[in-house]
Amino acid sequence: MTSIYSPKNIQEAKEMAETFSHCGRLNAQEILMMHATYGHHYGGNMGLTMTQAYSLKGKPTLNADAMAGIVRKSGLCKFIKIESWDSEHCTLSMARHDEDFEHSYTYRLEMAEMQGLTRNANWSKMPQQMLRARCLTMGLRATFPEAVSGIYSADEIADNMVMNDDDRLEIVAESLGEEVKKKIDSTPRGQFVHLLNKPPEQKKSNHKTVSIKSEQKPNDAGRDLSTFHGWGDFVRAFKGDPQKVKATLEAKGLNAQQLTQSQHYLQSVGPLSTRGFAFLEADDIKHLKQEDARPLVEAFSEFYGPCSIEVFQEDYKEALGAYIKIQSQPWRVELIKILKDSALKLKSEDLADMRKNALVCNNWLEYKSLKSFISKKVNQ
Repeated sequence: MTSIYSPKNIQEAKEMAETFSHCGRLNAQEILMMHATYGHHYGGNMGLTMTQAYSLKGKPTLNADAMAGIVRKSGLCKFIKIESWDSEHCTLSMARHDEDFEHSYTYRLEMAEMQGLTRNANWSKMPQQMLRARCLTMGLRATFPEAVSGIYSADEIADNMVMNDDDRLEIVAESLGEEVKKKIDSTPRGQFVHLLNKPPEQKKSNHKTVSIKSEQKPNDAGRDLSTFHGWGDFVRAFKGDPQKVKATLEAKGLNAQQLTQSQHYLQSVGPLSTRGFAFLEADDIKHLKQEDARPLVEAFSEFYGPCSIEVFQEDYKEALGAYIKIQSQPWRVELIKILKDSALKLKSEDLADMRKNALVCNNWLEYKSLKSFISKKVNQ
């Protein structure tokens, strides 16, 4: 049955998502992604989908009860019931119409401890709710795989993401039906800024001034590239020599005033900053030979230190392409620097976990969250 919240075409979907985005919890793109992923389970009703789904760092998820609802509506389910449940364990039984036996599942607190989940505040504050949710999703996937295969609940995703405990507790509590107060993050979301092509002014100089459009705010990862002085500080922060880097850029035929911020992170810091390769994206290396890629990969590995990536089957071109994609993202380069500087103060398992998240960080909020998490771990 359709409703006024069931868009008939993509244009209606976009307009409806934009309207729903004003509620403040999600932006229009996240709402469209959730609707595209799970809307068919709710008759195409975007409003209903929003009440059941969540978007965690761009990943659409459903809460555990929503997954159970999908199973019940599928026609496969005979029953789902709680056999026993306390703050130490949860046992559920469930059965299918096309089988003549029951399935029983138990999830215990020690299982969560073995997985390292109990370090998160939501497990200490809501152990019973967490045990029930985890037992439910485990049982649903095993008993009704055709109905919920590939769906992950908000608490599962949140438990495996690097974020501060307050944010995780808020997300998980809400997905489990608990009352929580929304916190508003006043940090503005950054936007990539592009360099202006300014004509030379009055006096001639051997130095080119790097200037970018700005609203008197630092760029996305906290670096000031609005002047040559600021750009020099940026290069020195990564142990580089601004004069050598500037000369290398000019030798490559690159106009510093026409490079984007992302291209500056790729070309102004790290192994490419004093080498003659003008790679601006991974596709630029397709004609490079393996023997030429190898020394660059080794240089990147040294630069990345504990965050270096593994080279498979001596495919140095593939590894170099991966490094270029990572290095082009300001968030990732900044986090890698922080991790390198903090490596000796972190436990090996924490470092490995943070490394994975740093290498896929895509925006200001993820950067801010992981930076705060690293600082907390270093100071423990």
